[in-house]
Amino acid sequence: MKQGRSSFPSAFRWQPWRIIPLVAFALSVAVVAAAGAARATPGTGVSGTIVANGALAAPIPSSFMVADDHTHVQSDLQNIQIGSFVAEPGAQFGWHQHGGPVWVVITSGTLSLYGGEDPECRARELHAGAAFMEPGNHTHIARNETSEPVELYAVYMLPEGGEVRLDEPAPGNCAF
Repeated sequence: MKQGRSSFPSAFRWQPWRIIPLVAFALSVAVVAAAGAARATPGTGVSGTIVANGALAAPIPSSFMVADDHTHVQSDLQNIQIGSFVAEPGAQFGWHQHGGPVWVVITSGTLSLYGGEDPECRARELHAGAAFMEPGNHTHIARNETSEPVELYAVYMLPEGGEVRLDEPAPGNCAF
């Protein structure tokens, strides 16, 4: 065998120009993934615990009317999860949606709830003892804008495969 020549067929020899399209593709995937992560708005200052989680034997067709905006929600509910959350002063849950309806009960403190569709970014203040329902397909953020912790329970009513939380980018209607 001559020095400097490989005994491998030419298809197996190192040919750097063949790897360039693969590297370019990998870099573009990484850039798109990083951009998606940068747009998401995860929460800060919030801790949570799953209190209970269960599945119904069969989906139950359900229909809800949200009184605030007369939104009609239909879902085949199958998975139920209950979570307990504490939001420290200055905490925020991040912009998000849910994979199905969620019932929330505030047990202490005051929670400020903002909707992604409100061009004026008005807070709906919810005090201890208040309850509300999020329909699931609604972008919103909850914040503790007080000096006291907020405690709440959330009951997630999800269809099979429904996500408890779906991070969303800030819709741009609020300064935060």
